[in-house]
Amino acid sequence: MADKWSSVFAMLLAYSVAAISVIVWVFRTTRPTQFEDSKDVQFPSPNHPAMKGFRSPGGRIPTVSTASPTDLGIKPSIEVGSEHQDNKNSIKNSPTPHDHGTRSDDLVPYVERDIDEALRQAVLRGGFVLVFGPSAAGKSRTAFQSLTALPTNTPVFVPQSPESVSNLVENLDQHRDLVLWLDDLERFLVPGSLSTVVLDRIRGSDHRVLIIATMRSEELAKFEGADTLGTDIQARSLIRAGSDVLSQTDQRIEIRNRLSEKEASIASATADERIRRALAADFGFGEFLAAGPQMMDRWSAGGASALHPGCAIISAAVDCRRAGFSKPIPSKVLQALYREYLEVGLREHHDVLDFAEHLRWSFQRVASASSCLIPQGNDSYMASDYLIDRALAEVGPLAMKEIPESVWSNLLALDDDSTFIWIGISAHYNQRPDVAERAFKAGAERGRPDCMNGLGVSLTARGKVEEGLVWIRRADDAGSPEADANLAYYEWKSGRLEKARSRYLRLAEEHHYIPAMMSLGVMARSQDEAIEEEHWFRRAADSGYPPGMHALAQLFVEQGEFSEAEHWFRRAYAAGHTVSIGALGHSFEARGDYSSAEQAYVQAIGSGEKMAISRLGILLERQGRFEEAEELYRRSALAGHVPCMLSLALLLSDDDRIAESEVWLRRASEAGSPIAMNGLGNLLASRGSSEEADHWFLRAAEKGYPEALLNRSSSLKKQGNRELAGLWWEPFFNGQDKESEGKLDNDDGSPGAPNMK
Repeated sequence: MADKWSSVFAMLLAYSVAAISVIVWVFRTTRPTQFEDSKDVQFPSPNHPAMKGFRSPGGRIPTVSTASPTDLGIKPSIEVGSEHQDNKNSIKNSPTPHDHGTRSDDLVPYVERDIDEALRQAVLRGGFVLVFGPSAAGKSRTAFQSLTALPTNTPVFVPQSPESVSNLVENLDQHRDLVLWLDDLERFLVPGSLSTVVLDRIRGSDHRVLIIATMRSEELAKFEGADTLGTDIQARSLIRAGSDVLSQTDQRIEIRNRLSEKEASIASATADERIRRALAADFGFGEFLAAGPQMMDRWSAGGASALHPGCAIISAAVDCRRAGFSKPIPSKVLQALYREYLEVGLREHHDVLDFAEHLRWSFQRVASASSCLIPQGNDSYMASDYLIDRALAEVGPLAMKEIPESVWSNLLALDDDSTFIWIGISAHYNQRPDVAERAFKAGAERGRPDCMNGLGVSLTARGKVEEGLVWIRRADDAGSPEADANLAYYEWKSGRLEKARSRYLRLAEEHHYIPAMMSLGVMARSQDEAIEEEHWFRRAADSGYPPGMHALAQLFVEQGEFSEAEHWFRRAYAAGHTVSIGALGHSFEARGDYSSAEQAYVQAIGSGEKMAISRLGILLERQGRFEEAEELYRRSALAGHVPCMLSLALLLSDDDRIAESEVWLRRASEAGSPIAMNGLGNLLASRGSSEEADHWFLRAAEKGYPEALLNRSSSLKKQGNRELAGLWWEPFFNGQDKESEGKLDNDDGSPGAPNMK
């Protein structure tokens, strides 16, 4: 039974690692299926209520023919000869916050992509289309290009705040064709912005509306990975509203960061020097053009970001995004935070205190292309999505580092109730239940059902079950289906199975609530009801829900029906659930089909699935292709991927290249990997560097790797220090604390180290 549960939890918590662009066309079946050109289109005036909060350059809403890349947030391309621009602290000729316009000659000529025709047909056909791919793959540029399929006088609305979306729906004139462009869709999946209710109102109106948006990979993973009744019910239950919006997709199309042979052939025929250099780059085509690696170099400052005030400002902005604050960050918040990212001795230095000067440096274009910070107006800024992706992949100055308390406090002090839910969710992901509770409580006290639900789940997770259930019931009374599903979960957990099943069935049948279908599948699985389990997972899959497709595929793998499993893995992957192609590779590998497994892993890597790098490396090693594995690990390690640093170190150690192995163990340790710290401690202890070994063993233990304490004990014994070796648990455990004897601080009471007696 335990295997059943662990496998289904793996199913339901499988995360997509793809950035997406979203193109939504919502229309009634009685309406024409294409936009119609009209010479008599009347635009609302800038003072019209529907125009509030939308960009209107020159006092007018741009159209398909007049919208500039700047209007849509498309960033300029790298300048030839500036790829190796240095990272000096100078701010001479630094831009002002208004100097970030993108001229037509700032962009390289558009390179046709394999998906262009499919995307064009999707735009003309209508429906809800997702275009997904890694960061800097060219999603926005490709979506921008697809607008040429529409009449040239179609207005393009670009909201400056999430609230503007619902404002447009409330006030828009009748019979209006329009495009709604949403950059970073997750910013609009908040209360008072884009929701299923707003989409339903658009469907029920006489408007022809095309919605085009972009979204980062980790954000998609939050929405579609944390699904019903996984081991992490809190994250699952808090983000359902956004998942419901994303579930209304009809088609998803992938853009990869590396060009296909056909795309590369087309690109090579252009005369633009930037394209030629991008084709020869070791990393993604789009990454080169967006100056992604150069932005990372600027932020990292050669490993000395803690000595550079400008880098510290960038780190503060990135951490605000990591903390769930997806709105532009006021400069006063960055000013309050940045010194915490500097070495203690520098924080009061007179050069450091000139915040305005260092802020200007932080939004200076890198290689004449993108900037690390992007001015948003009203003296507010946002960190580049590329840097956010790198940070979440544990690459760069913030790798393996916790978000400081001051970040949480300053963001909550802004008192923006539309952000409380996301700060709370982020705090949960970052293992800060105290912060999550503060954020949810702030929103709950203002009557927000999502925060009531979040507060309830947070309280129950901390053992305050009765108090938590009170808040969940309040959210349920306010009409939250997430809260209703949570009540079913707690009924199930308390043994009231039939009551829980009845609640889930009502949600699934009466409200077509897909997470309830998934929960019914899990419930059937727990009771070995295979037919019922397949029925509900198939219902979720047939509803277009990628995690349902993935769960169904995993079920077919267990049943040995590999053809069906492959079909559903590929369906889920095509729908944006990129972890599914990696799971397909693992299925091939388990059956000994290494060639197909390798192809699947390569495809997963191209879609941004980081875990696939390690899986492919292990597969290569298993086949004795050690040189290829080393090259794969080395390229990823040089890009800052910490797990590959560790894998490379182990591979080099096995090849008796100990000195080189130590280099990578140190890099991974300095990046915060406790496994690498433990390995480095063992290496140092083996050659007699006991003092430094002791340091790394303790660091590893502090990071939550208790095995390092046992290795430290063994090292101390070899040094003849048996008394201290016998107290191996110190300074982390109290030898007089009877509850700590015989285990290593496992919250669930599971056995740890041998009994100390």
